[in-house]
Amino acid sequence: MALTIELAPEDEARLRELAARRGMPAEELVIETVKQLLPADLPDAKNLALIELLESWRKEDATDDPDELVRAEVELEGLKQSLNANRPGQRPLFP
Repeated sequence: MALTIELAPEDEARLRELAARRGMPAEELVIETVKQLLPADLPDAKNLALIELLESWRKEDATDDPDELVRAEVELEGLKQSLNANRPGQRPLFP
């Protein structure tokens, strides 16, 4: 697939300079950078809907209350310990 992007002249110069420092063509640096940014596999529609639902719940529960933040941290640590305890003889999920 061919994709064309327009860069401001100063951005193109910075890109070419960085690529030269790394000893590669600018195009190759762009391709490598894009590959690093792309996930290995994209979630399917079902998983994406679940991810969006969980994210909406996270936003609804967001707080700045210090007491609530401490309580949530304690609860999370307890959950991690419980999950690790259910894995006898296996590597802990949360070291």
